[in-house]
Amino acid sequence: MPTVLSALWGQIGFFSKPFDLAFTYTHKYNRAGDVGIMGGTGSSLANRPFGQAPTQADNYGVQVNFKPSRRFQLGGWYGYTKAEQLRGGGNDATIQNGAITLALADFGRQGNLLGFVFGVPPKVTESDVARNRDTSYHLEGFYRFQVNDFVSVTPGVYVILNPEHNHRNDDIWVGLLRTTFTF
Repeated sequence: MPTVLSALWGQIGFFSKPFDLAFTYTHKYNRAGDVGIMGGTGSSLANRPFGQAPTQADNYGVQVNFKPSRRFQLGGWYGYTKAEQLRGGGNDATIQNGAITLALADFGRQGNLLGFVFGVPPKVTESDVARNRDTSYHLEGFYRFQVNDFVSVTPGVYVILNPEHNHRNDDIWVGLLRTTFTF
């Protein structure tokens, strides 16, 4: 995990009955040889747009959740990052990501949850050095069974299409099974 020498983070949220809305800002500085501006998500290029050169980044995010009823939620997020190489080039890069989410509460039985996510992992869309030419897609589905008040089991599956934003890479399929104990 990269060491961030300095970081500034803030979030403001507005919550109401039908809508939740939040804005996030993060400013990061990564020293030379220890760069990872996207926290390990997205492409290698999005994490290190200038290799291991010292990099500062301003990350902006907006998250929204629309809840027209207790059983239905539609949401998502969008992220925009402006990165700057600090020594040895003065290069800039733009990194973007986003997703749409759907949740159906009490699906099949009270306490259960059916959920879906469709998104694009962090991708370099503009750069003085290099950019991701293709686009990766993240598709996910899960179903949480509420066994009782204390235990839930969540099987799910997700696929990454065009990993590393490269259409030549084979798709990645992952199955998961999570058990949650609440005390």
